[in-house]
Amino acid sequence: MTQPLRTREPDFRDRLRYGAMIAAVIAPVVIVLVVAPDQPLYALPVVFALLFLLILYHARNTAYRCKHCGHEFAVPVWRDAFSPHMFETKYLRCPACGKRSWAKALVREG
Repeated sequence: MTQPLRTREPDFRDRLRYGAMIAAVIAPVVIVLVVAPDQPLYALPVVFALLFLLILYHARNTAYRCKHCGHEFAVPVWRDAFSPHMFETKYLRCPACGKRSWAKALVREG
């Protein structure tokens, strides 16, 4: 039997942390476009590596709450990367009730 997830609502520090991580993915592109505007493709491997690390971090530290039944669950990295999302919600199918909805993102603890 799996243990229940320990979660909490995201706070200002969590939002600030994710914003800083997104800025860290965008910064190499801007730097390469300023330093070497004729060679913009040099930034792509760095951006893809940083983006992968950002998605991996997000998948491991985020859980979701079903809008219909309140069940809290985590998703695998590939689903976290490719599911539609808007700010602090993600369109997912709940493993408990089977309904699709915009699930609320939560911070996983422990």
